[in-house]
This record gives sequence, C-alpha cells and structure tokens, in this order.
Amino acid sequence: MIDELGHLCLEGPGAVDVADFERKLNQLIAFYNHSVAGQLTPAGNILVANNLFRIDQLKSLGAVAPLICSNVHSGIQDCQGLPGHYAQATWLKTIDLRLSWPFRVGERVKLEPNASFFNVFNFANFGGGEAAMLRYLGSDLGVFTKAMADSGLWKARTDFADMFGWPDLVQQVTKVYQQLPLSNRNSVMILASNYGEAGALDFYGHGLPPVVSPHLTYYYWAPARMSPSTVIVVGYERGYLATMFGDIQQAGTITNSYGLRNQEYGKAIWICRSPLLALDKAWPRLKSLQ
Repeated sequence: MIDELGHLCLEGPGAVDVADFERKLNQLIAFYNHSVAGQLTPAGNILVANNLFRIDQLKSLGAVAPLICSNVHSGIQDCQGLPGHYAQATWLKTIDLRLSWPFRVGERVKLEPNASFFNVFNFANFGGGEAAMLRYLGSDLGVFTKAMADSGLWKARTDFADMFGWPDLVQQVTKVYQQLPLSNRNSVMILASNYGEAGALDFYGHGLPPVVSPHLTYYYWAPARMSPSTVIVVGYERGYLATMFGDIQQAGTITNSYGLRNQEYGKAIWICRSPLLALDKAWPRLKSLQ
C-alpha cells in the first residue's frame, strides 16, 4: 500500500506478487511525479535563500527534482516529448556480488557475516539527464557556473573550484600537441601528475596520444613498455622533470574560462625531450598514492 507520506509498503508473508508490486511501484512513481518532481531541490532552496538565483532561473536550468520516467506500457506518462533537462530513465548496467556465511550459535542465535561488492566490473553508465546537465554546466555559456564563479563560493570551497576547468585544460594540452611537428608525433605520450588531469584528458580528449599518470590507480593502468621520445607533461615542476629529461620547454599555462584559482590554475604545460631514462624505468619512483 501507499501510506499518507507516499511510502511503498509491502504487507503479508511469503513471496511478493510481481504484478501487484509493479502496480504499487507505479503508484509511488505517480505520487512522486505529482508532488515532488519539478520542485526545487534542498540545495536549490539554499541558493534562492542566499539570493544567488531566482526560482525561475533554477527551473529554466532544470535544477529541480527530476521526473521519473516509467515504461510506456505502464499507463503512466513516459518521457517522450519532455524537455531534455529532465533525467532520462536510460538503462543502467551493473553486476553486484554479495557473499555471506551464516552459522548458528546454539539454538536461538544465528549470525551471518557478509561482504558486498558493487559494480564489480566497473561498468560506466553515461547518457542520462545528469550527463546533459554536466555538458551544459561545463560549457563556456554555462549560466549556472558563471553565477557561482562570480559569487566567490569557490574561494571558501575548493572542492567546488576543482569541479571546473577540465575542458579548458584539455583544449590547452591539445593545442600544445597539435603544435608539435608531424614527424615528432609518432613517439609521444602525455604525463599527468594526478588522476583528475588524466581523467579529463581521457574523457574530453580526442586524437591525443596515450595519457598516463602515476597517481593512485592510474599508476597501474600504464602500459608495461613506455619509451616515448617526447612527453607532454602537466602538473610537475621543472626541477623535478630535470631529473628525467635533458630538454624541457614550457609550452603553455593552464587557465580556465571563469578565472577560478583552483588546483590546476597556473600550472605549466611542458614539452620534455631527451629522456635520461625510459619512462617505464622511471615509473616506480613517480608512483603517488596521496
């Protein structure tokens, strides 16, 4: 049953009737879509209360509780014809694993320690409404990002500042790569100092050479053999690179469209040649788990 708070309640012993469960679930979805979807989120209410945004601005950006799209055959309105900023109920794929070891202590006590593993094959799920919102917020015309940058929130919350500027970083590194002579592009790699830089280059980059980073698990994803003659380096100081390369030239400086002084802002982009030892030989000493 659906109680007065909209909670789905399953009653009675034994197996759940699938058809009945689907009906109740659809009732719950309809209740949510009617009373919650389209309203400001708690975070949105805080933005309005602090005069950072108006309600109509947030709603125009789609910064509201999303409509839950149900199956077209369920009798409830589906997502066809709705604006793109609503969260689309695209299919997700994941494999979870749960192991348990039940045992009894005497006649009345049963213990069951267990371990659960979620998304054990690390499937990536992209393409829903959140991806469209991220593309919008990360664009040069992102009204939301511009307003938040102007508010100065990033000065107090560095984690907010570190969310932005990644497409800019990729564009700047791409420009450095494209300026290399064609004859020098056959043996090039990109070395990033942290997983944020490497992840941005992998996600947003197109037509770039292989990207590696010795930071956290990115360390283990590097190829076994790495001996490029030219390395585009992001995030390291010249003095440190001088222990690995004989020729180091600064080719750019990382900035972002909003002037947010985040962790990446102002870092140099280097072109490093004449390696003193192959990159795969230097790899163990570059390893960083911080």
